[in-house]
Amino acid sequence: MLTNVPARRRAAGELAAAVLTGAAFLVFENVLHVKLPFLAAAAAGWGAWLVHRIVRDPAVVRDWGIRGDTLKAAARPGLVFFLGTGAAILAWRIAFGWKPLPGGALLVAAVYPIWSFVQHFLLQALVAGNLERLGLRRAVIVPVAAAAFGLVHAPDLPLMALCAAAGLAWTAIYLRHRNLFVPALAHAWLGTLIYYWVLERDPWLEMLPPG
Repeated sequence: MLTNVPARRRAAGELAAAVLTGAAFLVFENVLHVKLPFLAAAAAGWGAWLVHRIVRDPAVVRDWGIRGDTLKAAARPGLVFFLGTGAAILAWRIAFGWKPLPGGALLVAAVYPIWSFVQHFLLQALVAGNLERLGLRRAVIVPVAAAAFGLVHAPDLPLMALCAAAGLAWTAIYLRHRNLFVPALAHAWLGTLIYYWVLERDPWLEMLPPG
């Protein structure tokens, strides 16, 4: 828990900015229907803030979870969750009629990690991490962060439920091992499978404005 007043203010400010980013995403996606420009702007804006913080305090990189020394420890539970969820997705697709992944799925799986890393930087490092720095217990932080991850996918109820459930696992793994790479990669690759095999939707088309 932070006792330094400026540090507490920064943690609260980052937390508020992350929440506002999620709220703005819902507006740009569901009301203005310009998802792709918002994603690019959000990634650029938070990337600039990330660089700014690193320049001022290089040690913050490790605190956020942008590190390799915890990768192996985080990968163990992350792989268990990835394989279990992947098997469930595969079973769903077989049960409801086999459909091969389209050619575009490979490209989605290749570029999706960029956006999923931004999402987990916001969700884990800036929401879950700052809630912990402000003194909340992990038993509270995990469901709060998971609920936030689900809400940012509103009003799509199936996707909200899937993301909230995954958020429970990813937040718990992050708080224990402090690594962003594991949840970001798992999110990207499982998300690709869920879009094509469970929701039967093309994420490329959903990036474009209607019409």
